[in-house]
Amino acid sequence: MSNRLASLAFLAILIFVSLPAPLFAQSSPLTPDLLSKILSTIATFGVNRDIPAPLANPLGLSASGQNWPTRQIVTKDSGPVLLHSFAVDLGNQQDVAITARTSDSIHVFRARRDGKAVAAIIFDLTTHKITVRNPVEAQKELDAEFAYWADEFARANAPK
Repeated sequence: MSNRLASLAFLAILIFVSLPAPLFAQSSPLTPDLLSKILSTIATFGVNRDIPAPLANPLGLSASGQNWPTRQIVTKDSGPVLLHSFAVDLGNQQDVAITARTSDSIHVFRARRDGKAVAAIIFDLTTHKITVRNPVEAQKELDAEFAYWADEFARANAPK
């Protein structure tokens, strides 16, 4: 019996050790450390705001016709993206929503907490038309948003 338990323990260790490292830091600027800082900032300084149903529904964040209640942070920018936001669910949804607003559109991404795009849309501010995007194709733009947030937190924590 003792040998059997030892064998099982050894097998469990081999399986655990042989698992690949999480793709978190390898493929996304959204590292565990950055996510922790963002979530802490949202908890402390964020505001509760609903993402409207026309944006939340195509991303699969809420039931048809329902807004998605979130807590989020927003920053202003002077580049082509005027506003950046990072939102988390007020309930138990683990995915996050990241938006990038330009002068003529809002790009909205639903992502897992490891940084992988799940869904993405573009909302045209003039025509109010929504274009659903392929998440794989939207990943590069989502990574640029995560890099923006990484830069923001690096600037905020830089020695003055």
